[in-house]
Amino acid sequence: MNTASQLPLHNIPKPSQEFDINRLDTARKAVDPAPARGSAESVLAARVVDDRVFHMGMTNWKAVIDRAIFLGHTELFDSEFSRQGLRKHGYRYSPVPLLPERAVEYVKSRTLLIGAGKLSKKMRDQLGCITDLAKGKKLKSMVSHASFELCVLEGDHQIAVQVLFEQVAFSDGRDVDDIKVLGKSLSVILKRQATSCGLILKLAPSDVTLLGQCVHAQLVNIRGLSAWNA
Repeated sequence: MNTASQLPLHNIPKPSQEFDINRLDTARKAVDPAPARGSAESVLAARVVDDRVFHMGMTNWKAVIDRAIFLGHTELFDSEFSRQGLRKHGYRYSPVPLLPERAVEYVKSRTLLIGAGKLSKKMRDQLGCITDLAKGKKLKSMVSHASFELCVLEGDHQIAVQVLFEQVAFSDGRDVDDIKVLGKSLSVILKRQATSCGLILKLAPSDVTLLGQCVHAQLVNIRGLSAWNA
């Protein structure tokens, strides 16, 4: 029996065949790939796949996922083997039922940029939020067409940073993982900015969590806009 036909959507171990297969079989075997370094985009562009759903033939995972997103498949959902798949919102059918490693991270980044391109001024204003942090501090988060601005207010001082959407760090997992990644990465950026201004910013663990939750909620709303073709 052909080894490749038994391993759809997964890396085929050496020395059998050096490519994945994207197909819609019911029999799937989970294969855990080795950790991939580099950006999600570069990793997926270097990972060869034989696409039998969109009829792209031998290509790479970045091309397959870009094609799926272009056709409106922007919703991530829990699939088999603790993995996620990609489909249209409100549909059960999925042309990519098992995404490879780093693909979830890439989908989030791509749909964020697509959704940001559809933001109106009214929507940007509605997404702004102010959150109370520990010890009297406040967090203000505002969204623009290409970035969001974070500002921590503490007494007479304010620490503000601007983060481009293309620089946002996502996890390759689920919402709870994104909240942790966002909270940690953004708190580092804010503390670095405070230091450059001669200030010391102390954020409690609960502050870091609230920071991640606030920004994550905004980004989820923006990514949701990618589901609708403009």
